[in-house]
Amino acid sequence: MIFYAVAQYSLIFVSIQMLNYVSEEALRKSISYVDENCYYGGACDNTELKNHIRGSAESLIRNYTDSNSGYGSLFGQSLDGNLSINIDSDTFCCKVTIIYNYKNKPFLPSFGLPVPDELKSTAILNL
Repeated sequence: MIFYAVAQYSLIFVSIQMLNYVSEEALRKSISYVDENCYYGGACDNTELKNHIRGSAESLIRNYTDSNSGYGSLFGQSLDGNLSINIDSDTFCCKVTIIYNYKNKPFLPSFGLPVPDELKSTAILNL
């Protein structure tokens, strides 16, 4: 049972680390996308910026899971339909939240171990 618990929580921690990486890297890529007019003049198109951040996050997830279409799978579970990418942006801040519905598609059965309902990662960029 101890080995099973180690395996269960290791998969959860690796997944959360991947989600953290994706959310942070998507924001890093957004910095090179916008120019000084956006930062200082407030002339950003939030919809365009959100689409760029979402596209970066989706591309990173596909690269991580080695998928050509959709989000791919992680530890045998499909990410399509179980992963949501939420982007909240205004003129001086961007926030990316990626949530995996772990309760719906766990990597391993819990067998009574306390596991989270969702794996969540949030990255914030303040300008």
